[in-house]
Amino acid sequence: MKIILQIVALAAVAVVAVFVLNIAKTFGPKGAIVPAATSSGAAVTAQNHSDAVTIDVPQPGSAVSSPLTFSGSAPGSWYFEASFPVTVVDWDGRIIGQSHAEAQGDWMTTSMVPFSGSVDFTPPQCAASQDYCRRGSVIFKNDNPSGDPSRDKAIEVPVVFK
Repeated sequence: MKIILQIVALAAVAVVAVFVLNIAKTFGPKGAIVPAATSSGAAVTAQNHSDAVTIDVPQPGSAVSSPLTFSGSAPGSWYFEASFPVTVVDWDGRIIGQSHAEAQGDWMTTSMVPFSGSVDFTPPQCAASQDYCRRGSVIFKNDNPSGDPSRDKAIEVPVVFK
C-alpha cells in the first residue's frame, strides 16, 4: 500500500511539473505576457511583437468587482471574427472568469480598433489577514486561430478584487 501511495504522489508531482512547464512555455521569456505597469492614471499601453495595445479600463492596481467592464484598443490583427479572449485569474493563476472583447469598429485592418466588453468572475474567498489572495489579473490575449504558439500575444493588467 505504501508503494502505491508513493507512485500516486510521484505521478501527482509529474502532472504539476508538466503544468508549470506548460505555463512557463506559454507565458515565458519570449514575451507572450507583457506585464502592464503605470504609475499615473493614463491608459496602459504595451508593445508586444510590434503590436501596440492600449487598455483604458481597468487600470493596474484598480479595485474591481464582477461583472468587470473593460475597454481599450488593439490592432486589427488581434481580432478574429471581431473578438479576442479576455481571462480573469486569481493570485495563483487560476481562471476565475472568461469572456471576450468585442471590436467596436471594422476589425479587418492593420489599424487600431477600439474594443469593449465585460466578464463575470467569482472573486476568491479570503480571510481578513490574506491580502495576497485579493490580487489577480485581467489577461487580454490575441485571438490566434492558427494555434501557432509563436503568434500568441497578450497583456496582463494586475487588479485587486473588492
